[in-house]
Amino acid sequence: MPGSPIEDARSQREILRQTADMLTSRVPDTVRRLIEADACADAAIALFRDALPEYGFKLVMSPPLEGSLKSFASAWRRGDAWASFHHAASPSLALLQAAAHECARSRETALHLACCECSGLGWFVSATGTREICLHARN
Repeated sequence: MPGSPIEDARSQREILRQTADMLTSRVPDTVRRLIEADACADAAIALFRDALPEYGFKLVMSPPLEGSLKSFASAWRRGDAWASFHHAASPSLALLQAAAHECARSRETALHLACCECSGLGWFVSATGTREICLHARN
């Protein structure tokens, strides 16, 4: 029955498995065991720690409100000027969203740092002396 606690747990396990495969090349055994034991929040935390060891996170669960998302997670690294916030129906799903976002942001930053035009700044000074926007910053 869709929407039942059993169906919700089953879908959370599947989301955890898919996210684990996406974030890490090798899913740790501890994460697999936690997923199978329906310890979704613990699995999400272990996966976050494995995929983003240099990041911190914060989980917040709001009081139940009619028709609103119940929890959010924020993630950041030491020295970051801001933290990203992600809302979801459960703390584990919010933390998975934060982990996926930060992994994607880290990959994008690494690609930009490898740019031979701007070295990740997003702009460069052209041969004519004008400031030009780098191609990757336009996309």
